[in-house]
Formats: sequence, C-alpha cells, structure tokens
Amino acid sequence: MPHWTTGIHSSYAATASDYNRLFIAYPNLTVPHGKALSLETTIAPGQTVEGSVVSSFRMSKQQWDARKDLNFTFGFLYQPNLVLAPHTAVTDQ
Repeated sequence: MPHWTTGIHSSYAATASDYNRLFIAYPNLTVPHGKALSLETTIAPGQTVEGSVVSSFRMSKQQWDARKDLNFTFGFLYQPNLVLAPHTAVTDQ
C-alpha cells in the first residue's frame, strides 16, 4: 500500500472501493473523478498507467496552514522512490 510521509505526518492511500465511496459521501467535491489507480498495479517496463489516488491527512487546521510543502513520495518494489511536488498552490477542500 502506498505510504506518504511529510515529516511527522503521514497518510495511506484509499483503496479503489474507498475512492469511489468518497465521491458518493461528498458529491460536491470539486476534484476530477477519474478511474482509481489500484494499489496493487504492476507496471511492465515501457508501460504507462493512469489513474487517481485519494489520501487524507489527520492534522489540525493550524498544522495544515503551517506546512511548508505537500510532496508525495511513492514507493515501488525494486525501484527508487518517485517524489511528486505540486507547482501550484495547494488548498484545503
């Protein structure tokens, strides 16, 4: 299961079934609702896979506002970690 860490804060990605339930529970979310990326996806050399991942962070509003960035680190078997860093403002929703 993918795991992200931001200092002392970390999060686990939602499963595909949880991902779909999120949009039922919160129909007014303004994020695109595409296909969920399976946490167990195997990607062959040269292959690409597209999908979305939902993650949440358990922290106070004060901790959220004090953060310096919101980088996601994806860990893959037998490969170096992939770090994704947003290039635009990250807002809470």
